This record gives sequence, structure tokens and C-alpha cells, in this order.
Amino acid sequence: MPNNIRFIMLLIMLSLTACNAQDGQDGVGNLVQMSPASQSQCELGGIVLMSGEDLNSNGMLETEEVQSIQTICNGLTGQDGQDGQDGQDGQDGQDGQDGQDGLSTLLHVEEVAPGEECPYGGQRYYWGLDVNGNGSLDEDERTSSQIVCQSGPGTGGGLSTLVSVDDEPAGANCTYGGVAVRSGLDDNADGLLQVEEIDATSFVCHGAPGVDGNTGIISLVRLADEPAGVHCTYGGVAIHTGPDTDTDNYLDDTEITSTSYSCHGAPGTAGIDGADGLSSLVRVDELAPGVECPQGGLLVKTGLDTDGDGVLGDGEVLDEQAVCHGHNALSRFSTAEWGGACAYGGVKIETGLDLDGDGALGDPEVTRVEYLCNRLQYPVAVSSGYLHTCALMNTGKVLCWGDNTMGQLGDGTTVDRSGPVQVQGLDGVTSVQAGFFHTCAIRTDGAVWCWGRGDSGQLGNGATAHSSLPVRAGAFTNAIGVGLGFRHTCVLTLIGTAWCFGDNTRGQLGNNSTVSSANPVQVSGVVTATQLSSSYEHNCVRNQTGFAVCWGRNDTGQLGNGTTTDSRVPVTVSTLSTINNVSCGTGHTCALTTGGIVYCWGQNNHGQLGDLTNTNRSTPVQIDGHIDAAAVITYGAHTCLLHAVLGTTKCFGWNLYGQLGDGTTTSRNTATDVATANRFTAVSPGGTHTCALTADRELYCWGNNSDGQLGNLTTTSSLLPARAILPSDEYGL
Repeated sequence: MPNNIRFIMLLIMLSLTACNAQDGQDGVGNLVQMSPASQSQCELGGIVLMSGEDLNSNGMLETEEVQSIQTICNGLTGQDGQDGQDGQDGQDGQDGQDGQDGLSTLLHVEEVAPGEECPYGGQRYYWGLDVNGNGSLDEDERTSSQIVCQSGPGTGGGLSTLVSVDDEPAGANCTYGGVAVRSGLDDNADGLLQVEEIDATSFVCHGAPGVDGNTGIISLVRLADEPAGVHCTYGGVAIHTGPDTDTDNYLDDTEITSTSYSCHGAPGTAGIDGADGLSSLVRVDELAPGVECPQGGLLVKTGLDTDGDGVLGDGEVLDEQAVCHGHNALSRFSTAEWGGACAYGGVKIETGLDLDGDGALGDPEVTRVEYLCNRLQYPVAVSSGYLHTCALMNTGKVLCWGDNTMGQLGDGTTVDRSGPVQVQGLDGVTSVQAGFFHTCAIRTDGAVWCWGRGDSGQLGNGATAHSSLPVRAGAFTNAIGVGLGFRHTCVLTLIGTAWCFGDNTRGQLGNNSTVSSANPVQVSGVVTATQLSSSYEHNCVRNQTGFAVCWGRNDTGQLGNGTTTDSRVPVTVSTLSTINNVSCGTGHTCALTTGGIVYCWGQNNHGQLGDLTNTNRSTPVQIDGHIDAAAVITYGAHTCLLHAVLGTTKCFGWNLYGQLGDGTTTSRNTATDVATANRFTAVSPGGTHTCALTADRELYCWGNNSDGQLGNLTTTSSLLPARAILPSDEYGL
């Protein structure tokens, strides 16, 4: 974008709020455990593959340590063959012909183009019986389908846990052949599991081939703890399989035909202690034989321990899956590449019946496809700047995307990005804020780090140079808030003082001068502040008493003191004394009272004050509609709020690029619903775009996308919320 256009658009920018994130947990070893499936998940049985981190370092995967559950189901059995016809009377009867094989179960795969169903594309899988026997699954033969969506490549912190799968020939490890599953840490970070990186190996073996025309003997699975030793260096689970020849529905020792092992990995090294979050618990209940599971099984229930009693109560259950005992089936494993169904790679698991009896699962025999993905991370906060966006991840890392002409993405380059890149050399972050051409973050130690444009000293490191990598601002050890203007930055400390640095031509540093400073200077008279916001060339804080004071540029009344005169020291906002939080836009300001009422003041040329007019106001005016708001955020020339009762998101003001999200480019001077069924927990207006976060950890953005600031791997603008492509926190199925 030409510099002159960028300068003009600087007058339409947005203010951010920053959210705290949880600290990272200790590094621990990864464990895997397998158990029989119950019927509500698998009609004819299967296994449940559970994985998690060995939080107590006892070498066993406890219920409360389970982080993910994958179900591998058996396929359907073929129908019995028909008996041969009797011979003619008076002669010996002819032998009956062998029964015909059952109809083949086929799989058909189609590509899904990027769109509403799969923003990054994917595949649609169809299953059904090959009724006409032509070896192809025609449209009228498709009885079920499943979509597997791809996710964008993510960036992460520590070493990746990788899995590789190789065919295992028939022999000592697997009587009828199978696969060898090897796992370990990607020490050299090349995305491949090298021989020297393998920590554990387990075998998943095929069962004996069935006989055509006869009902097969039920194959059972029995699990047993495997102590540390020759089979599993760090212990694990022994998986015994075999036919139930005595039909007592229990796999006796004499019935075992093959044994494989799922082994624990080596213990991880200790990390930095972090704050405890809600535990994810698993409860397993016995499931008697019945409709769900003809041979019985287990009912696996999962959920969050919201009451902290260490027990998963009925009211805490979020999901349950039946794992059933079943008939013989084959499984096929292969590596899932990075950036596809699994953001960090993993294992693709295919299951089905060995219809042709060759002991191998062919493509037409696959009835189910699942993925076991490596590593999880998800966004906990989002901040929209002028032409870029940043997200704080649960790992304490920061991802940014969009315009990078001044290095504001922090990846060591000045290359624009339409998808997330990780800010380099920065971890343990608790909040992040994207500004006009620079970005700042606060770490767990209370230090402030900034990157991007620095020609006015706005990075706070004593220099006046840009930096595409984070540099420390000042010597703060107790920062709790940061606000970014056009060419200045302000910091709020735990004790209630405020400090600013950078350009000071309009008095925006608040120290009763117009002298710029590349080092932090203290704001005059601010000693009991609890919340801070900054935008183009002015700043505001909420004081402990509920009042707000503002300082800096005031040509459109954005300081709210009844004048249009700049102020080099804080002045009190008129009439409001019960403010909960205050938010600065380019030329206007808004505040939310403790009663949930929103007031705005300052520039109103696009209706950004929401009072049904386009008239500037130098004192606060209540927005139209008497809306009960839970939060109000503004930045450029538009404002957004979260409705406390309805849960909807409403925006008003400038809308040339669709940044209000109502499907139009018409500016609004009254709060208008964002056209989406999503219920957002946080919203962040930017210069000409907006982003918001849902409770289930998904990020949506809308508006201008000229520099990739919507994060959906394109530069196509959107009038409606579109999901950003970030590393996924869910397994692809």
C-alpha cells in the first residue's frame, strides 16, 4: 500500500484490549493407553486410544491425565452365504455350492474446495455397499459420509512429538502381519522421525482371516498393564487379541493368538510452573450387552472438573462414546502430514473388514477414517491493529499476521503474511496489543516487549529505529496494561502509575511537555489507575474511584472535558463517575459504566458515537438503544460491544470495508448486529477490520483484508465473519 494512502488511513484506526492468558504447565512425558470400545461408539466393537501427559510422573496414564480420546471401530461382518440346492430325487444329493461373498463396502473420496464447510479445504468421504458389483461406489450406493477439513499450518514452541507407521510382516511380532507404530521427539525439528529419535515402538497386529460362507468366531481384545522391561522401556499396555473359541465372551490365556504393546514415552523435563486450569477428566462405565453393544463394552465419558473435586460428575460430562467388543477387523495406519487434517502431523487410522481374505486392508475395504493429531494449541485473546492482527495462544506464544512493512509481526522480516507467524524469541506472554505499525506484549514477569515501527521512540528501548524482533521497553517488572497510539506507547503498572514514551507533539505522553522521549516518562497525577487505553494521539485511564481522566490530542473533543483544546496532563471526563472501563478510538472515546450503559464522546463523522447523529460531542453521550453491554471496545472510527443479555455482538461507525460485519458497506450511527450465529466472548475492532473470539476457541475476522489481516490465507475482504486459519485445538475426524 503506498505511504500516502497509509497516512490517510491512519485517521481511522482502532484501540485494543488485551486478555490475560494462562501460564504454561510443566513439561511432562506423553503416555498412550488403549482400552476396549463400547457399543454406542462402535456397533461391532473396537478400541479406544487415549493419550495424555504424565502429570504426576508415575509412568501411568491416570484418568485425570487423559487429554484426547480416539475410537477405532470394527467394520460390519459380511452376510452368510446361501446353502447349495438339493440333488434330484432318487439320486445322491449334490454338494451345495459355497455361499457367495457379502457385498463389498466401498469408500469414495472427493476433494472439498475452501469455503464455508472447510475454510482451508479438505476431503469428503462416502461409504456404502457396492450393490451393482462394479467396483465403484456410485452416488445411489452412498449411505453415509464424513468431511475431513484441513487446517492451516501452525507454529509452536517446544519439540514436536512425532509418530511414524511402517508395515510389519507376518512373524514373531505379528502372526498375520500388521503395523509398527514408532514415536519420539523431533529433536532436530525437521518434521521427520529419524531412527535416533525413536523413544517407543508398539505393534498393532491383524487377526486371522475369516472363512467365507460361515459366521466367524467373535474376536476379543484384552488389555493388561505392561511393566517397564524388554517390551516397553518405560512400561505401557499389552494388547491381547484372539478368537473367543469357547464363546464365554472372555479372552482366556489359551485363546490369545497375538499380543501387541502400546508403550509410554520417556519422561519429559520440567518446565516453568504455571497456574492450574480446569482438569479434563475421563470416566469409564461398564456397558452391558444390548442394542448399543451386542457383546457389551465400555461407556467412556469426558468433561471438565468444574467443581474441582477430582471426580467427573454427571453434570460435568460433555461427551460420551461407547466402545464395544466386536468381530474381526483390520486396521491400517499411515502418517498424517503437517498442515492437513493435523496441524502438527500425526497418524491416519483406517479400519474395515478384510472382505477378500488377503490379510491386508485394501482401499475399497476401508469403512472408517480417523486422525490422531500431535500437539494442541489454541487462541485465548485477539488484538486487531491498523492493518495487522495478533493472537495470544494458550502456550504463552504470540502469533501475528497481516501488514509487516515496519516489522510489526515480530518474525524477523518485513514480509506481509496472510496466515499466522510466530513472534520470535518471546514466550510466557500474558497479554498482547497490536497498534498502528508496532506491537507490544506483557510477560509473566511484568516486563514489556515491543517490536515494529520505532522512529519516534515508541518501542521504549532508548532508540529511534524500527525492529522486526521484540526489544524490551524500559525496565518494567510490574506492568499490567499497555496502550498503543500512532507513534507512542503507554504502560500501566500494578501500583496504579502510568508511563508513556515516543512522540509527544500533542502532549500524549502526559508529562506536561511536548518533548518526545524514547524512554518511559511518568504521566502526571496518575497514581490510582486500574485500566488504560490508547489510540491515535490520546490516552485515557480509569481511576480506582470510577472516574476517567484523558490527555493528549483533543481537536474533536475526544478527551471528554467539554473543550476541544489539547491537554499535556490528564483532565477528568465530564459527568461520568461509575466507569468500568474506557476505550480510545482514533478521534473518539467510549466507556462502559458499572451498570452496563455505554457512553461515547469525540469525533462522530461516521456515527462512531452511536447516538443516531453524526455530530461531534465534547462530553459523554449515551448510545442509542439503552443496551445492556458486557464490554465496549473501539479503535479506528468504529466501535463494537458485546450484549450482556442476548450474547450478540453489535458494531457502529465507519463501514467502508465491511468492518461492522452486517453484510454491507453502509456506515451506521446506531448499534447494529454482526450478521453471525456465533456468540463471541471477546471482540477487537481494528483500523478497517474486526476480529472476535468464540468460547470454543475459534477466531473470526471481517472487513478489509488488503494485507492479509483477516488471517484466512487470502487477501480477499469479507463483509461477514470468516474463520481465521490458526493451529487447531481439535482432532480432525
